[in-house]
Amino acid sequence: MKSTGIVTTGCSASFLSLAISLTGWAQTPVPVENAGFESPELGIGGFETPVPGWNEVGAPLSIGVLHPAEGEFDAGTPEGDNVAFINGQDDGDGISQVLAGAGSTLTSGAQYTLAVEVGNSNSFDFEGYRVQLLAGGVVLAEDDNSLNPANGAFKTSTVVYAYDPDEHESLIGESLEIRLLSKAEASGEINFDDVRLTVEFTQPVANTGGPYTVVPGGMLQLDASASLASGSETITGYEWDLTGNGDFSDLSGATPSAISFDDLIDVWGMEEGQNTIQLRVTDSAANTSVTATTVTVITDVTPLVYEPFDYPGENVSINGLDGGVGFDGAWNGGGWFQGHHVGRTDFNNGTGTTINSIGGLEFPGLATSGSGLSRFGNGGQREANRILSETAQSDLTQDNTTIWFSVLMSADTAGVARVASLIFGNQTFVAESGNSDNGRLAEEGQGFGVGFRTDSNGGWSGGSGSPNALAFLDSRDATVDEATDFEPVTQDGATHQDTILVVGKINWNPVGMDDELFIFNITDVADPEPDESDAIASLTADFDQSTWNTIAIHDSGFSILDEIRMGTSYHAVVPQSTIRAAFADWAAGFPGLTDTDPALDFDGGGQPTALEWVLGGDPTDPSDDAAIAPMIDAASDPDGKLRFTFRRNIDAENDPDTTITVEYGSDLVGWTAAAHEGEGAEDITVSVVADGFGPGIEEVTVALPPGLADGGRLFVRLNVEVDAEEPPGL
Repeated sequence: MKSTGIVTTGCSASFLSLAISLTGWAQTPVPVENAGFESPELGIGGFETPVPGWNEVGAPLSIGVLHPAEGEFDAGTPEGDNVAFINGQDDGDGISQVLAGAGSTLTSGAQYTLAVEVGNSNSFDFEGYRVQLLAGGVVLAEDDNSLNPANGAFKTSTVVYAYDPDEHESLIGESLEIRLLSKAEASGEINFDDVRLTVEFTQPVANTGGPYTVVPGGMLQLDASASLASGSETITGYEWDLTGNGDFSDLSGATPSAISFDDLIDVWGMEEGQNTIQLRVTDSAANTSVTATTVTVITDVTPLVYEPFDYPGENVSINGLDGGVGFDGAWNGGGWFQGHHVGRTDFNNGTGTTINSIGGLEFPGLATSGSGLSRFGNGGQREANRILSETAQSDLTQDNTTIWFSVLMSADTAGVARVASLIFGNQTFVAESGNSDNGRLAEEGQGFGVGFRTDSNGGWSGGSGSPNALAFLDSRDATVDEATDFEPVTQDGATHQDTILVVGKINWNPVGMDDELFIFNITDVADPEPDESDAIASLTADFDQSTWNTIAIHDSGFSILDEIRMGTSYHAVVPQSTIRAAFADWAAGFPGLTDTDPALDFDGGGQPTALEWVLGGDPTDPSDDAAIAPMIDAASDPDGKLRFTFRRNIDAENDPDTTITVEYGSDLVGWTAAAHEGEGAEDITVSVVADGFGPGIEEVTVALPPGLADGGRLFVRLNVEVDAEEPPGL
């Protein structure tokens, strides 16, 4: 879908290029949450447990935040009002924080300085302390009780760590962690305050921004902007080697022009699978750094099985519906009371924004279509099943292969638990009294799949309330692995009643070895393929899957299932999970934007979404539309030019699927694109101020000479075209 947005008072694409030099990190702070322990706010002498932003280590008698009473510290607290306190029981009790944000992972060539104020209260014995800096759970450096503050005083503990490749190369990229510990040498207390971590680099650090994955129709947009210079130097050069032969003259720049899927293959010789590329950066001190990453080229992202429930009508029974891809025959089902239907829209699903106008589920960034399969009622039970085509069955059941499946699931908010199961196997479910939450097969059989269960308020929670891994081991009842570390996506400000995207990975191992099922909770389809270690649940069993030809669903409560996909790659079942279009990526940052049509003025403020994208607006807030609109100035130019100034989002400018053009004319019918001609009085002049309207938002001015007017009339407009084609694989 290609959509156009036009505004008659602004915006244009300038063809000037900007060279931006990145400054190195000289003693750059690394963010630490609640570093001064000022949360929560407390009255004098007040305290609260635990410590917000920090985790408990060991089994201390108590930990918390304290606003010291008068006299506890002679000179008061080093920073703010509060301090942390630890009453240790064993050596090593205390608090820790795994860092997040800029500079929070271990980086080669870096030197870290951790400073913490250590206090000895007048009210308690001093227990002794440890201050540690870790990466990936491994201690890099520590201060082991080197200070002995006087009663009522603080001293500064300083821990310095310079990256050591011989000891810690395997920890590169691991999250940094700070631990503040008690040695519990006395029955007293240890206090900490004002935690600071800084990083500086002795050599530049090349960062490719990868790894990357590209699918048919996609683009490779390299991004080395996270590379760092040494000390106070600046990055002066980015050189790319796309063939892995050591020649760094292939491309230059931090973000060179995007490369199409076809050119990756035809011009750069990349092949299906992983291809190694390299980046070399040079800073102003002539220091260089080289690093490598991979570009994974996937040539086939078409799912073998796809059921979008794209059927006409409202509240249509599932029985007899035969659309989708990879099936042999229609849906069949049975049971009693409320049945499975397609096209139902009267759900009490949160604010309803995860349900589209024809009853289907949606998920940020995921390609979806059609309606969804729903069962609106908690009385009785229902089952539905469908047979796969011979081709799909054969391709999905080969030993020594990996297959994937995905499904969207949501639930109504009535005051009962919602229960549903989806499996791939050789038997159907049966709807009968006495079934478990995960359903029961009609006969003993085999299958792998996923079971969903919410609590009585429709909320996703741990254990039985999570997407759990299911296996039927030549039995009628399921073996279950309950999910752990499950965090649902929050689309409407709540952590329940929202749609979840669950992906399953099945490794078909050789005969005699256990086959493996891994269940993943996908929160962002732009993320790379998940590692097996990211699974929230898993099961193993040695199956003969050659007879598996059935997708089966069981439901004993309110539920909605949609977008069932099966394929031989992650990208086949999670379309748009690779390099997402820049416009879609931007739009996904506004959870309330439930219709991303670029031509639609979603918030009703006067600017279509395409223009909000270019102008750097909020497409869900109508109040900013007037403020971001382009401006016309016909009086201030010394040569009498008409000056047209607008905001330009640099991401939109660099997006190959977004075209930004300033056009002029004299009759509102014929339009001519404005391009920079020069600085003369009769020239069209285009000027660009980087970050003129804030970070990432350029200030672009197009000055049109009066000679372009015809009959005293001169009109100018901004023309934006966003190519929002459906992604491949549907």
